[in-house]
Amino acid sequence: MAFVPRTTVTDARRISDSAAPYVSKSKFLWGLQCPKLLWHAYYHPDQEGSASMKAVLPALTGRGYDGLAIQEGGTASLELLRITFGAVGEDERQRVRRQLEEYCGQDTEGMIWIVDALRALVGSDAGA
Repeated sequence: MAFVPRTTVTDARRISDSAAPYVSKSKFLWGLQCPKLLWHAYYHPDQEGSASMKAVLPALTGRGYDGLAIQEGGTASLELLRITFGAVGEDERQRVRRQLEEYCGQDTEGMIWIVDALRALVGSDAGA
C-alpha cells in the first residue's frame, strides 16, 4: 500500500494520545470517535480526494459496501423514513430493516477495521 503521509506517524500518535482523555475508555466509543481524527492524518491515492468512510475503508482495508442492498447513508436515511412513516407492509418493513442493520453494521465494523489498519501502520513505522 502506498500511503502519502499528511502528518508524521509521531503526529498521528500525538492526535491519538491527546484525544484519549476526552474519549470514554470504552473500546466502542474509542472506535466511534477516534477514526476521523486518525484517518485524516493519512491519505491513500485510492481515496480519490475523499476522506469519507466509503473511500477510506476500501483504501485501508480492501473492504467496502459491495453486495449490500443499501450502500450509502442517503439511501439508508430515506429507507428508514419510508418504513417508519410510509404505507409499507410488514414484510417490506422487516426486509428493509434487515438491510439497514447490515449497512449500519458495516459502518460500525468499518470504523473498527480502519482504526486497526491505522494502528498497524503506526506500529509498523514505530521508528519514525
